[in-house]
Amino acid sequence: MTDFNAFLKNEDKEFFERFLNREFFEREVFGAPTREGLERNLLHVFDSILIDPRYGKFLNFTLMKSYDHLNISKIAEALRERLARTIKIAIGKYYTEDAQVDEIMRSSYVTLFITSLAADYLSNFRESFLRAIGDTFTNAAATFAESELPIAAREAFTGTRTRQSILTFSGHIVATKPDQIKLRVSQAQIAKERKIEAAKKALEKDKRAFEGLKKNIKAIAIARSQTAQILGSFSAERVREIVVNEDGKETDAKRILQYLPSGEEVLTLLDRQKRAFSLAATDLAREEHTRAIKYLMHIYGNNSAAALAEKERKTKDDLPRMEAHIAREDAALEAMREKRLENFDDGLARIYEVILYNLAS
Repeated sequence: MTDFNAFLKNEDKEFFERFLNREFFEREVFGAPTREGLERNLLHVFDSILIDPRYGKFLNFTLMKSYDHLNISKIAEALRERLARTIKIAIGKYYTEDAQVDEIMRSSYVTLFITSLAADYLSNFRESFLRAIGDTFTNAAATFAESELPIAAREAFTGTRTRQSILTFSGHIVATKPDQIKLRVSQAQIAKERKIEAAKKALEKDKRAFEGLKKNIKAIAIARSQTAQILGSFSAERVREIVVNEDGKETDAKRILQYLPSGEEVLTLLDRQKRAFSLAATDLAREEHTRAIKYLMHIYGNNSAAALAEKERKTKDDLPRMEAHIAREDAALEAMREKRLENFDDGLARIYEVILYNLAS
């Protein structure tokens, strides 16, 4: 029985009409509702194809017996086989009888659907597949000692009677031995790691700043509503300690102190510092109390009710902007981690450009 409609029960027709739909397949079966997700999933599938001996002997430079065995047309065959396997597993969830599943898989409707998908994927992601094949060559060059280089990879450097070197373009060879590729890969890895580390540090710094903004809002509220109680916590010695020993540090106590409203309470703290200055026994102690006095005078002169309200408004306005900035940084960091090594080294990028040219020829 080969007629799809005749085979299916009436209640199944609607399901399979939806099932044999590219959007439904990619979203529900392949688990890739976006183009980026689809490419990621397809490359994962292609990685399994490259290590499958049936296809690796034509597409993988560590498994090929000769550079002459390279056969790019095997990509389409391998994709069709993998897609058919995926669809068969999905259909098997709805039909328990193997005979039913096999009959559906032999249907011209399913065959045409698989062929169409494979052709579309090969057309849309051909360069990505070729890069993955090129990876097997550059990985071999960067991993193996020259004397232990797989035969196909060694022949790809020099070329054979029927194929020119995979590293030749317009008579120019971009690399003549594995160590040159190994160096470029190493340089790219170092450059990528440095950029990732710099991006991580910037992200962590901005996350700390974001948390600081939230703490500042909380500190303003505490300083405004609990001013009288706070005075008991800020002895002359404690204020001196905050100003001197916590300089450059954003402690909770310092945040609250710097947002105390101008008024009698700040004047009280100033009087305490002046008395402590007069009783100080050393020049160092007097110098530190002087710094504390100047700090409190600055607070008194800058923390009017209107000024504090403006600081609070500005801080609250900065929160969503900072949060959005952090989200962009986070996404950029993740994208950087996903970037291929040739994006971090011009020499390696040129090598891949030539490799892709020759694989596509």
